[in-house]
Amino acid sequence: MFYVREQGEQAAILASTQVLIGCLGRPDGCTVVPGLPEEQYYFTLVTSVAGGLVAGFVSKLEPQGFVQRRWVWLLIFSPLWASLFINFGLGPVVSRTDDKLPIFGNCLGFAIGAALPYVVQQVFRAPPLKDEQ
Repeated sequence: MFYVREQGEQAAILASTQVLIGCLGRPDGCTVVPGLPEEQYYFTLVTSVAGGLVAGFVSKLEPQGFVQRRWVWLLIFSPLWASLFINFGLGPVVSRTDDKLPIFGNCLGFAIGAALPYVVQQVFRAPPLKDEQ
């Protein structure tokens, strides 16, 4: 209904027939609606960056208790950051389009989110005190 209102009735019919022809031309058809709307891509990008932020901040936690190394925190919190990145970030993109650019964008967003805690720490680190004599 929204698509018809925005694009018009004729454009909606033409787009629907093109999608049907494309799905019928595939050997196993279409399991999901093809095409990645802009809003959905932005949502997947945001969840990828959020997953990267979680992974970045968790990797900065100091070892304590039964955790002897920092990377163990990353494994313990992997259900959270991996769900954000893989299930909500890459999953919808991979299932709806064959385009590699959104996949690259989401992976880059994850990497930037994971690096952000290190960058913030370096930028806001207090300058060393100068010894005034």
